[in-house]
Amino acid sequence: MYLCYFSLSQKPNFVKTIERKGEVMITLPEVLNLLKSSSAYNPSVPEKVKKSILLDKAWDECLVLSAEFGSDGTKETVFNGSKSPFNGFGELVEVIARHDPNLPKNSVVGERLAQTILKFLRKGSISKSRITFNGPRRIPDQILVNFNGRRADIVGIYEVKASHISNNRSEKQIAALEHFLRQAVDIIEEGKHNHPDLKKIKILVRNPLRKILITPAGFRKHVHLLPGWEHKELKFTYNELIFIAQQIWPDFRPEIAFEDNLLGKYREGFLNYFLEWGRANVLKGITTDDPDTAFMFACATQKLPQPRDLPQITEATDPIIETLVEYPSYILREEDLGDWERDFFYFFTKALGGGRSIKDQTLLFITNFRLFSIRLAKICRDKKDLTKILARSMDFNIINYCPK
Repeated sequence: MYLCYFSLSQKPNFVKTIERKGEVMITLPEVLNLLKSSSAYNPSVPEKVKKSILLDKAWDECLVLSAEFGSDGTKETVFNGSKSPFNGFGELVEVIARHDPNLPKNSVVGERLAQTILKFLRKGSISKSRITFNGPRRIPDQILVNFNGRRADIVGIYEVKASHISNNRSEKQIAALEHFLRQAVDIIEEGKHNHPDLKKIKILVRNPLRKILITPAGFRKHVHLLPGWEHKELKFTYNELIFIAQQIWPDFRPEIAFEDNLLGKYREGFLNYFLEWGRANVLKGITTDDPDTAFMFACATQKLPQPRDLPQITEATDPIIETLVEYPSYILREEDLGDWERDFFYFFTKALGGGRSIKDQTLLFITNFRLFSIRLAKICRDKKDLTKILARSMDFNIINYCPK
């Protein structure tokens, strides 16, 4: 696989695409690769955590939002008899929140009751009954329910806000959430004798009720919490969520533009150059469908494999090849480099014209290459066929190909 354009793990849910008017727009691997290489990316939360959230059915819901809203992320709604645009960004943030591993979740039975109450607050009535709720209502984004036999305790609610600004504008609404929830449960309890399911359980709202305000990461210092409320942050920042929204709605917030971060510049700059250099200078005369993997294997093992061994090498190396395009939590400094790394650093920074950006990109490569070499060494120890391949391969040292 060509490392500049390689795709991540191809799991069934992971390759579902966003389509608009029958045209394939983007896949989840592409979204994550683009995000990771963007100035919107927050490396303090590991990529695998963000990936797991999107894989946990969140991406399926993003696909629904893509089709439900226009290319600018809005749709027309009717409010008080007049049409107005409704922005889908808040719903996208709610989707991410529902799948965040650190937020409390309901059991299957608890979720069923929570959704019944939420629908009651939205519509003012419950099907299969004469239970109605007249007048204004305020609706939390989620209700947390604990079941104990036939007793259902509503232990908490949470409200998701796309930013601290939307939270500060909605303080009156947030303050009213508990009041309307208690009022709704009282109405349900009073009229539930005609409902086939609700009449079998006793619904209580705990006092005190746990109340959680959820925002994107990075807003902790800016959120004004009302008394009795706690604050939790998502694993995604506001900028990361804006970036994802721009991928599923191509015309969303065009005034916000993100640049390549160090990883993006590295992939397009140093890594692209290095792999092309390897094909031209090291692998010349060697025919393979996957020159980049063969080249990186040679660099890490200091063995240049024979052409007949390349399929096995590709198979063994594929699971760890993405190590080379990770955004590590720590990047080596020049004073951290060993002897051969220092020679490598000086040769390629000079070949690419020098400058701080090129030096940072080269240091990023050496950092990732160290980890790649460690992982590959373990694979080679565990696989006897690779040990045999190394034994019959020619010695190789990349520094010998780098004229001083």
